Amino acid sequence: MSQIANRSDPNALSDVIASDDELIPHVTRDPDTGLPWPEPTCLEPDFVALALFLFDACAEATDGCLVEPDGTCVHGHPSWLKRFGVI
Repeated sequence: MSQIANRSDPNALSDVIASDDELIPHVTRDPDTGLPWPEPTCLEPDFVALALFLFDACAEATDGCLVEPDGTCVHGHPSWLKRFGVI
């Protein structure tokens, strides 16, 4: 039996495509040091903003500071891309 969902059946896709309302799991520790990152102090960016962080090579950290997409600000907050495990 094929593992590919029948695209004409919307119910078949519900198991394959995540809902927009589902929470994105966060990486809560620095993978290099194992130390916990501070809790975010600003709202999560939307998908378009995350894509722009990669395109612009400038990202927002979880406290609102501007950092490199794979960076951490001076306050210890990672970029949202790191927090979401994208980078």
